[in-house]
Amino acid sequence: MKSLKIAIGLFIALLLTNIYMFNYLKETVTSVSIKIEAAKLSAADEDFDKTMSILHEIQNDIDQYQNIWHIMVNHGEVDEVQTSIARCLGYGEKQNFNDVLANLYELEFNIGNLLEREYVNISNIF
Repeated sequence: MKSLKIAIGLFIALLLTNIYMFNYLKETVTSVSIKIEAAKLSAADEDFDKTMSILHEIQNDIDQYQNIWHIMVNHGEVDEVQTSIARCLGYGEKQNFNDVLANLYELEFNIGNLLEREYVNISNIF
């Protein structure tokens, strides 16, 4: 009987953790996605300063969120996001707006992919 109570308690704790993590991931992905949309608009208008400012904000957000993202999704997915934002910043520094815009679409896809592949995985924690 005691074992059953422990098992049910662990199951409820896992379920609540999964709900919390999904909500956290959804909020952070939505926040970054909104900034990506703003960056796409400014890149299409060829507003260099605004585009770079938004890209740096996105990079700061990703740097802040990545430690938790690594627990919830495959490390490769998070690495793809980091690679995409690095490409955007690199092309932005060269003021190559066409390539920035193309990589922003890739970043948007990679960010959306994080939400689709979300799950708590013990191997991601250790």
